[in-house]
Amino acid sequence: LYTFWFSSKVYDRKTGWTAALILGTSLEFWLLSKAVVTDAALFFFMSVSIASFYLGYREDRKYYFLCYAAAALAVLTKGPIGLVLPGLSAILFLLWRRDLREMLHVRLISGMVLFLLLCAPWYIYMTVYHGTDFLLNFFGVHNYLRATVAEHQSTAHWWFYIAMYFAGFFPWSFFILPALFRKWKEHGLSFARADTATQFLLVWGVTVLLVFQLIATKYTTYTFPSLFAFAILTAKLLAGYDMAVGRKALMTGAVYTLLVLTVVPVLTYMRSGKGPGTALASMDTGNEIIVYENEYRTSTVFYSGKIIYRLASADEIDRLKPGTLSWNAKNVMPFYSKEKLKDNKDGYFIVVSPRTEMGDTEIIEVKGSASDENSDYRRGRIYRFPFDWAAILRDSYHIG
Repeated sequence: LYTFWFSSKVYDRKTGWTAALILGTSLEFWLLSKAVVTDAALFFFMSVSIASFYLGYREDRKYYFLCYAAAALAVLTKGPIGLVLPGLSAILFLLWRRDLREMLHVRLISGMVLFLLLCAPWYIYMTVYHGTDFLLNFFGVHNYLRATVAEHQSTAHWWFYIAMYFAGFFPWSFFILPALFRKWKEHGLSFARADTATQFLLVWGVTVLLVFQLIATKYTTYTFPSLFAFAILTAKLLAGYDMAVGRKALMTGAVYTLLVLTVVPVLTYMRSGKGPGTALASMDTGNEIIVYENEYRTSTVFYSGKIIYRLASADEIDRLKPGTLSWNAKNVMPFYSKEKLKDNKDGYFIVVSPRTEMGDTEIIEVKGSASDENSDYRRGRIYRFPFDWAAILRDSYHIG
């Protein structure tokens, strides 16, 4: 809706409808708008912030206050990047326009007061309540470390965000090059001759891509905010092809609907610990230890309502435990050593997660100590959650 409103305001209603349609049917927007992640909220607040800056620059400077307010909400959503990206893009845009004098009119002092009033109280409270742990983990690990040390080597490639653009903006990313070529043949392409709104949107979209290209850690969702600009630019580029855009959007929506009904339930089941979690919730485990072997899934903890330990050797625990400026800070689950568990005479439960996505999850009950020859040592599977495509779909739609 905001994409429609802003596009209609700076261009026209037809461009607004087309931009909203393109954004709503792009793959990454479709996925993240329905996922339990903060990226959709960050997308909205960042879009409102940077768009309000433009409206303040071109129409009414009162919009600058909305720019600061939205940036504050973006910072509350995901940290300093919510201010850094819109701020950097605004400065780069003014530099291109050779209009840095506008910085004298952006309500910097009153705007920053509004910004701090909205977002500072939460950060102050968290710092007072959690002390250095909050500062180390939030600012140290999730901001500084992400920027300087790659969390996942598998995505640390120069071409990663190029691939993500084509995947995340699917299907519209594949229509850009032909449309640009056609426009180049008809009128030529020149950033300098483009209208002010187009220049602004290009600066925003490219700045998002370049900033995250420079950051060491690369995630599929990091460049998501750039889709706001690219959706509007694509709508402008495809002006006059309304029927073709409508047909492509309709076909894309039909494919997404089919995926939601058939594939998505299975994919979510494969990553969920709901099955063993609900089973553990219904069991009288008493004071017995519950440990997770292989992959630790927090959803099992959520659905069980019980403390579940991550099983590892004593050496592994020393290597994995948090407390320093490293990615170990993410290991916030309680640990239990294999050596200690081996000598446990009271019995315990082991949740064995699958080693492959399509494997079976099991709950195994163990009685007695494996290291004590005199104990009544028994180990038996009490629950098994097999991977069964048809059964998953039946459970998802409560059939049978």
